[in-house]
Amino acid sequence: MESLAFTVSLIVLPAMFGGPLALVLTFLPFIKRNRIAQFLLIYLAVLSMIVGGYLLILNLSRGGTLIGITGLFTGVLSLMKIRRIRKALNC
Repeated sequence: MESLAFTVSLIVLPAMFGGPLALVLTFLPFIKRNRIAQFLLIYLAVLSMIVGGYLLILNLSRGGTLIGITGLFTGVLSLMKIRRIRKALNC
């Protein structure tokens, strides 16, 4: 039973915390200059979007759907913010 709970927490963790964390970290000033941090945020946002989409497709429950929507939405917003940062730096 404990291993099942651990597996479920590993599946839900990126969608629940990855997207919001990536979105919050995009507002930090050092992200504009640090390419490695931008790459890690892109990785975190994409992982959150994949897991969030997976939770939406499974249609488990209202809680799973809400976590999936949160992960997907915040992942998309953080990718849009990083894209704007990169566009501003290239100009």
